[in-house]
Amino acid sequence: MCPAIYFLLEPIIKWMKNTKLLKKLAEKTECNIKTQAVALEEKAKHKENKIAHKLWLLFLFILLPMPFSGLWTGSAVAIFLSLPQKSAIATLIAANFAASSIVCAASMALGSYSYIILFVLVIAIAASFVTLAVRIIVNHTKKA
Repeated sequence: MCPAIYFLLEPIIKWMKNTKLLKKLAEKTECNIKTQAVALEEKAKHKENKIAHKLWLLFLFILLPMPFSGLWTGSAVAIFLSLPQKSAIATLIAANFAASSIVCAASMALGSYSYIILFVLVIAIAASFVTLAVRIIVNHTKKA
């Protein structure tokens, strides 16, 4: 799945920009992804081996189990950082495998209480949506 995301995301966003119905969605998506890419790039700014540091940060970005920091967003960030294809795909696959292993180990360790993980994730996702809604409302009121 990772290579498909990596190779198809950019053409799909370009296509969406050319349609009237999906243009705003594509621009917002691209803006959000670029913001995350710039944040990773800023962290790697002062390091000597920038590409290796960007790949390491991308790995950690995907590894952390937080909303909007998974394989899909990581693939998009890799595209916008202009990372070498082979290195980026290898990093994406390794990070996805590591993140999956962490979630699997946590589920196995908790056994019949694994619903706690789901509950915590649902709360985290809900909190991130509320935060996003508040930001949109605040930005909208500032513009008006």
